[in-house]
Amino acid sequence: MSPRTILVMMLALVSGISAVVGVRRVIGNSDQTPKVETVKVVVATQEIAPGDMIQESSLKIRNFLKESVPAGAIDKIEDVAGRASFVPIAPDEPVLASKLAPKGVGGLEALIPIGKRAVCIQIANVAAGHAGLIVPTNKVDVLFTSNDQGQDDSSGGGATVMLLQNVEILAVDRRLYVSSDTKTETSEIRSVTLLVTPDQANMLDLAQNKGILHLALRSRKDDLTADTKPALLKDLRFQQEKPSPPPTQAVAVEPVKARVADPLRIRTLRGRSTGLISFPAP
Repeated sequence: MSPRTILVMMLALVSGISAVVGVRRVIGNSDQTPKVETVKVVVATQEIAPGDMIQESSLKIRNFLKESVPAGAIDKIEDVAGRASFVPIAPDEPVLASKLAPKGVGGLEALIPIGKRAVCIQIANVAAGHAGLIVPTNKVDVLFTSNDQGQDDSSGGGATVMLLQNVEILAVDRRLYVSSDTKTETSEIRSVTLLVTPDQANMLDLAQNKGILHLALRSRKDDLTADTKPALLKDLRFQQEKPSPPPTQAVAVEPVKARVADPLRIRTLRGRSTGLISFPAP
């Protein structure tokens, strides 16, 4: 065997040993890589409306990184199925304990806080003035119109007062929740359910038996109490709004140019020579 062959074999052997050592180091480093810890979380597979009883078919388990699990997350489907949600839950959204009513409580009951009452106003045209745009979670003011013409009536035959302010709508007809793609026809609206206190419930019951109720839709950003006074029929008979004054039109005025006085000139004579002396204007 020639020296050159022996040298080539030795180089090949050294290269093989180096490769084996390198592979072992890579494997050793991979064993030291920290493992990512995950936690099982129950999420919705479809949109869940407030008040609806949640079915097992609407749930699934998804793995979340342990540090990204939201507070109140539930890890077992059986702990969610058969309970109602207080709020809408979107697909793939974690189902939290704070969003769920106790087992056995569903429908409208699940949305009524302790100390509140749900009162249904059963008047066909109660929301007709809003072209079907009133939906659950809206805030409204309740207007009461009385046509009492008793002997001691000082209103002149009728009056309208703002009976309640900033009241939340729980349901429109039987709808507890209206998604963005749901269309509500005005002609189909027959009742509106309001979330009120027990005292307000008494007032609503008396008012809808003694007069007419209407709703005034409020902005979601407006939670201030309006300072209103009753509108009396006797006042409306002589009430006439004055027309708004026309907008003031600006008149273009040309700037006045200051008149510059002519300078004072004096002609002089000296023999046959003449001259001109100018003085600035005073």
